[in-house]
Amino acid sequence: MRGEGFIATELNHDLRDPGRYLTLDFWVSKEAYESFYLTHSVQYKEIDAQCEDLTEQETELGRFQRVAA
Repeated sequence: MRGEGFIATELNHDLRDPGRYLTLDFWVSKEAYESFYLTHSVQYKEIDAQCEDLTEQETELGRFQRVAA
């Protein structure tokens, strides 16, 4: 993923459930993410559709702000 304000993506594996993962996307601001998503929403949805067979369930847990680095 490349976009103005994008920092990184982390993929985390649940140690107790081998089929469970947590993806964290980091942006410089909420506005940077929203701008990227508005500009690239069609491509974003196409990638989601292509990866659907790899996903049993996808749930947005929320939107968080880092308190300390």
